[in-house]
Amino acid sequence: MDPEVKDILLSVGISTVAFLILAALVINLLLVSRNRRLKHQARVLELKSNFEKELVKTQVEVAENTLNDIARDLHDDVGQMLTFSIIQLNNIKEAANTPVENKLMDVRTSLQNTLQSVRSISKTLSNDYITSFGIYESVQQLFGRLSRQGIVKTTLSFPQSVLFKSRSNELFAFRIIQELVSNTIKHAEATEIKLKVSEENNLLKMEYSDNGKGIQKDFLQRDRLKNSLGFTNISRRADLMKGHIEIRTNDHEGFYLQLSFPNE
Repeated sequence: MDPEVKDILLSVGISTVAFLILAALVINLLLVSRNRRLKHQARVLELKSNFEKELVKTQVEVAENTLNDIARDLHDDVGQMLTFSIIQLNNIKEAANTPVENKLMDVRTSLQNTLQSVRSISKTLSNDYITSFGIYESVQQLFGRLSRQGIVKTTLSFPQSVLFKSRSNELFAFRIIQELVSNTIKHAEATEIKLKVSEENNLLKMEYSDNGKGIQKDFLQRDRLKNSLGFTNISRRADLMKGHIEIRTNDHEGFYLQLSFPNE
């Protein structure tokens, strides 16, 4: 064979092999990139699915806690008012020296107070109300009801200029406040509750405290907190808000919780 032809064939063969190797490398790179992209998409979908599951789970727990709040408030507040009204009605016959009109006026006032209490309870527990009127109005309703009932003294610092950008965070934050108030009333033996809401550098901060008996520091250990449904709910909601919780407490020294989260 002619040496020149032989060299040409050799060059063509080498070029073909080089081209095939280059094509194989390009295809391999494309496959690796595609696999990485698919893995990333799968990871994103997994995280989204986990978040949605956690959100649904939290919403179910919120609904259960809300029902418990309704039952307690109806029993403690509305039930007592209606009982008092019934007693007033029963006393009308016995109060011979008192005009019936005056006794009926007392009953009417009592029933009006009962109706107002029912409306107040429904406002602080309704997701629609919180969504429509916001956390500021909802907290005002909650603390106002606590003060009217004489359950505990309340101090609220919540400027109207502090606005939540996320409706979900607004709802979660309010449910956390409800959970903290519920824990204080049930367990703390406190006479005063304080709440301060502020914003700085696009970071919202909620500071809640009471002057109750507090809790022991060893209770704040992770394994102990897992056994507390209330603190578990608070922690889960804070995670969904991308928030950070700081707790300061000790036996007979009151309770303080700070929640900070991005306003986004």
